Amino acid sequence: MFNTFSTKKAHRRIDELEEELAKLKRAFSGLEMDWANTQDKLKQMMGRIAKRAELMHDVAESEGKLAPPDIPPEIEPHAYPMWNRLTPQQKRTQLEILRRRANGG
Repeated sequence: MFNTFSTKKAHRRIDELEEELAKLKRAFSGLEMDWANTQDKLKQMMGRIAKRAELMHDVAESEGKLAPPDIPPEIEPHAYPMWNRLTPQQKRTQLEILRRRANGG
């Protein structure tokens, strides 16, 4: 039914496929190790950046540079419960709005 020539040819093709599969597995393992290494390096760098940012924040806070801008006496931020959640830009915009309202438009 099967002749010897086609059986040898099939075995040779199977051997070639097995070799190719082994090469692909090695290459994929190498890529996985490279990716894990890259993730570790990125995690270390992000940790350093976070630590540096925290240090800079602490220094700025101790020097009083993070204090809110001078608030006009006619505006009481405590009357606005969401005031502490606003960004500096939002606070400035809100102050402008409140000043306009206080001046009648």
